[in-house]
Amino acid sequence: MKRLITLILAIALCVPLYIPVQAEFRYDLSEYSLLLNIKDVYPIQPGTEEWKKLETLQSKIAACEIPKETLHQMSTESLIEAVLYYPLFSNMYAYDSIEEGFDAVLQYCDALQELQRRDDAADALAARYKNTYSNQNADVLASSTELMHMTYMQMQKHTEKRKNQTLLLIEPFFNQLDEADKLYLCESIAVLSTNQTNATDGTASIVQTPNGTVLKEGWYDDYYITTSSGFSDDEIYYLDLEMARLYPNAIRRKSASKRYNCHSYAWHDQSPENNVWLINPFPYMTDGSYLNAGSAAAGRKVFYRNTGSEVGTDGKTLGDHSGIVKSVGSTIMVTSKWGEYGLYEHTIYDCPYAGNRTTYSYWSLA
Repeated sequence: MKRLITLILAIALCVPLYIPVQAEFRYDLSEYSLLLNIKDVYPIQPGTEEWKKLETLQSKIAACEIPKETLHQMSTESLIEAVLYYPLFSNMYAYDSIEEGFDAVLQYCDALQELQRRDDAADALAARYKNTYSNQNADVLASSTELMHMTYMQMQKHTEKRKNQTLLLIEPFFNQLDEADKLYLCESIAVLSTNQTNATDGTASIVQTPNGTVLKEGWYDDYYITTSSGFSDDEIYYLDLEMARLYPNAIRRKSASKRYNCHSYAWHDQSPENNVWLINPFPYMTDGSYLNAGSAAAGRKVFYRNTGSEVGTDGKTLGDHSGIVKSVGSTIMVTSKWGEYGLYEHTIYDCPYAGNRTTYSYWSLA
């Protein structure tokens, strides 16, 4: 799985998440290079009134489904484009890691599921990667006058990140490549792996539950300390804009930041000074600090558990989410931090985590 993630994600970073109105795409399932008219594949696009009427993640997922017959007819090259321009692709970055986000999106992106089944996916992904990052194509991308300002800025600011994403997509197919392609890609994959394992940037601190259980600090343990928001002003603007497109009915309370995540906000600290990225919230639920209340009520914690997500050897479940119930009425309103995106007030089902395999539990202070 990890090796598949690398190449898809690396290519994805060169694809603008905001598709400009002026851009035109040919709908041709047999040729390569911008083969798809994205509006034919995904008729309801983010940023439209039709999309705004989709008030849950599950309704958005349903609107983005591609008929099975169409999927089967697509060339592998076209299928890659269907994945890269998938309207909910940005949900991948709302998790603690790209791997977790990839697993989550894989559960409902039918184009990505179909791509995994293709025997020639490795060769097609490697070719797409090399074509995208040749010097000639880089110049074309950087100078394109058809792209809107935000798309251009995103491509310039996030070039390295998008390259890493493409590498994440190719990794699952790596062993299927010929030796030349392996040599071409192995150095970048090694760099990506190094970047991912050196993610902490803070100093030691003590984090503990209300009952006094001390959490273990470390990237592979319970939490780590951050030192800055991690984004430039332009990047924050773009990330806020992207979530506004995908979730127009949610209310952003704070902008994108790497200082803290959903679990940290819900269980540890709601203050602006919070600089803890809480990877594992389970000590709060298991040491008696909080009790499973059985139902929603204002002020209670809500824990989203993705029943299809991977469970590690330490018992941690990947792809989970936490929030605080704001109010209960005709619907449940929640305030939660969306990974590296901002802090949002939203209905319980209108966020990147409320898929069709998600269960919800509510927790009150003991």
